[in-house]
This record gives sequence, C-alpha cells and structure tokens, in this order.
Amino acid sequence: MVVSALNDNLDYEFQIEAKNNEGVIKSHLVFREKCCPSIIVHPNPALNTLTVQSENTTALKEVTLFNNLDPNITLHRQIENDVTQNISLDISTFPQGTYLLIVIDLQGCSKVLPVVIILED
Repeated sequence: MVVSALNDNLDYEFQIEAKNNEGVIKSHLVFREKCCPSIIVHPNPALNTLTVQSENTTALKEVTLFNNLDPNITLHRQIENDVTQNISLDISTFPQGTYLLIVIDLQGCSKVLPVVIILED
C-alpha cells in the first residue's frame, strides 16, 4: 500500500496492490480530509480489537473500516450520542490485510487512516 499526501495534507492518495491466484489486483483511491481532526488509532497493526479515540474534546460521529479490494468486508458504526470520544471495534472476524478507516467527528471533520489487521499465530 502506498500512501501519499497531496495539497497541504488535505488530499490523500491510496494505491493498493494485492496478489491473488489470478494475478495482481490494483486499486486507486483519493480522499479529501476536512479539518483533519486529531485521531488516535491503536493498536495498529491490530489483532482482535481496534480502538479509535479523539485527542481533543470533539465527540466522534461515525467510523467506517473497509477493504477496497473486497466491498463485502466493511464495518460501519454510527454513534448515537454526542459525547463518545473513543470507540472499540471488534475486528476478530476480519481477514488479515490493509484497510482504510474513515473517522468523522460531530463537527463534520474527517480523517482517513490506514489500518493493518493481522491474524494470531
């Protein structure tokens, strides 16, 4: 996975390459971040649980974790209250790989982060 920042850290370009039995799959995504909230994601790489936390006092509104190579592998959480500053995601059933995490806070600010999910030995 190649990640590069463009235009003063507001645009992110994700180029993903993966090999399967039929050859190489390539995908290209460009996201625009708005406001760039301070978000901590840990652990990364993750095994069973991924925690998303806002560093400032702004509450989280929604979190989406997806694998662009397989649209069936998606986790979306809409947060119903306006005070949640951290959320834990159960990723224990997700296959190993590189995912994109989109976090939106109550002010409408968004952040896109790469996340690596690993399998237990």
